[in-house]
Amino acid sequence: MTNPPPRYPLTPADAVGAIIVTPDRRFLMQRRDDIPEIWYPGAWGLFGGAIEPGETELEALTRELKEEIHFDLVEATFFTRFHFEFGFAGGGTVFRSYFEVRIEPQAVAGLQLHEGREMALIAADRVIGLPDVTGYDQFALYLYLHRDRVSPRSAGPRAAG
Repeated sequence: MTNPPPRYPLTPADAVGAIIVTPDRRFLMQRRDDIPEIWYPGAWGLFGGAIEPGETELEALTRELKEEIHFDLVEATFFTRFHFEFGFAGGGTVFRSYFEVRIEPQAVAGLQLHEGREMALIAADRVIGLPDVTGYDQFALYLYLHRDRVSPRSAGPRAAG
């Protein structure tokens, strides 16, 4: 017996995410729409999305933040990039780049949610333990919060394991 094709296929694409953080280490999170056409429907995640053809990563981030929360991006600092291989589905490699975006708490009050079910400022000690967080965003936040624990590897050969 073969599995029926998915009703709403998920399409991997290069994307960006914003780690929006206040000086007191609270993170602006989005509760995603609960629709099957998107990755992680109904889950908590970072704001951001797919890079459109011809856009740079920062142009995509600027556009996504404007579309999703009516935020005018002034400055963003590159944090990390993940690569995902979709050969198992007949696809190639895509990436998701993360940028740190600093924001003052009073600026959050003026934002307007245009995409997603809700948004909330969530303290650093709670953000990793939220239920239903998108996997890649949760890992990006974990790295961001624990970056002082990450040490560079030597350039030598990798150990078999």
